[in-house]
Amino acid sequence: MLTERRQKVRGQRPGWVLDSGLRAVSDSNEIFERALAAERLLSSRKLAAYRFGAVSVLLGLMLVFRAVEPRWVGPREIIALYWVLSGAALWWTRRSPAATWVSNLAVQLIDMPIVLLAIWDNMADLRALGITADARGMRLLSAAFYVLLVMLSALSLDTRQIFAAAVVAIVCQSLLLYAGGPDTTILLVLAVTILIAAAIARYSVLRTIRMVETVSADEIQRQRLQRYFPPQVAANIEESGDTLAAGRTCEVTLLFCDIRDFTRLTEPLESVEVVRMLNDFHGRMVETIFEHGGTLDKFMGDGLMSYFGAPTAHEDDPERAVRCALAMQEALAVMNEDRKASGQEPLRMGIGVHTGTVVLGDIGAKQRRDYTAIGNAVNVASRVEQLTKDKELGADILVSEATRRLVGTRMRFSEARSLTIRGRSEPLACYIPVAGPAPLPPAER
Repeated sequence: MLTERRQKVRGQRPGWVLDSGLRAVSDSNEIFERALAAERLLSSRKLAAYRFGAVSVLLGLMLVFRAVEPRWVGPREIIALYWVLSGAALWWTRRSPAATWVSNLAVQLIDMPIVLLAIWDNMADLRALGITADARGMRLLSAAFYVLLVMLSALSLDTRQIFAAAVVAIVCQSLLLYAGGPDTTILLVLAVTILIAAAIARYSVLRTIRMVETVSADEIQRQRLQRYFPPQVAANIEESGDTLAAGRTCEVTLLFCDIRDFTRLTEPLESVEVVRMLNDFHGRMVETIFEHGGTLDKFMGDGLMSYFGAPTAHEDDPERAVRCALAMQEALAVMNEDRKASGQEPLRMGIGVHTGTVVLGDIGAKQRRDYTAIGNAVNVASRVEQLTKDKELGADILVSEATRRLVGTRMRFSEARSLTIRGRSEPLACYIPVAGPAPLPPAER
């Protein structure tokens, strides 16, 4: 397992970095599913609250009717049962997010049967009072309730719930119509009306789901930008739109870092401890990079790649990168104090800095793309970082001649020596940055 983690030896990216692409796709789906579940929960709670409120008003009106007309009993017992069931559904949906389906199924299992029983009972009461009721009219009136309930089932944001409600509505309406004698024509008309209502409700649900997808896509884009860029830069890019994906050529200062002796350090650790250590390390390093105006390109197992100068360029980007490297070593020293306090071995980190021309853009397959930098300068920066492994050199930070020249006299450096790196025929002059202010020019001393 640890051998797989160190596949960088042959120029390959670590296996877990490749796996992160699949996890990113999974995370995108997870954001959408989480947003949709939250919207369904909110809708189900609203439906439960509206149901309980409406039934409470209905029960109150029935008590008023009873006072006005003592002979009329009405379906009080049925409405009272409805009130109890509605209150139970409201309580359950408020108690547990997992009970969303309870409120959704209540339309088919509570609301529609109650309408059937209430109208049936009301017709019987009217006949008992000697009032000649238009049985057909009462049965047709029930169709309005069923169409309304089918439309309300759209709050479930589930097309299956809508058509289940339509089927139950047609069954209940059939029972009411056939109670006074079969009337196939009216039944067919009402069934078509209910199905049309279900189709309209389905369209409304699909529109809502597409809206949730759009919002989720915006959230994914926001998280993506926040991963790559400092918060203020991400906000500017989000406001101006994602115009960076097409790609562009620019000069940046690249920074690579890597934990030394990672295999030896992690060999005795459990996987949970390795992940915890890497998350702590990456969190501190990314925070430092963002503080200096850098852009995170990617995590590479126990290391990372970043650059300065894009998407927003500054005149002092090379200096920012070198000062960031020094600050990262200071952040690691603070982390090592915490590790020492908990009895853990301190970490060492090598950092390489190089300035050159790269191509920036959204690169990768349709299913998985990264906004990243490619080009020879990236390879040189990575190999400068690898030179920090030279024990004779004893340098945790190395800066290339190109970066050293652009920083100028604003920082102090000590010359390491010209070092041979793979892929270049000539040795590369490297320098070690020295912390502290740069010396004043002779004229200002």
